[in-house]
Amino acid sequence: MTLAISVLGPLSLDRSGAPVELGGAKLRLLLGVLIAHRRSPLTPDQICDALWPQEQPRSATATRRRP
Repeated sequence: MTLAISVLGPLSLDRSGAPVELGGAKLRLLLGVLIAHRRSPLTPDQICDALWPQEQPRSATATRRRP
């Protein structure tokens, strides 16, 4: 299986030549953040700060504490 990620122009992901549905805006943003930091680990707090730079929803705290 091969993954091809395009970040110039519209964000897109192909798996073995077939396009992958990326979902909504938050999922696309998360993928972009992970791609941008692919060579360094991110803490859950850093990911939450990237997804919600102003004010995080209450669910963000519960979500990032899941094992």
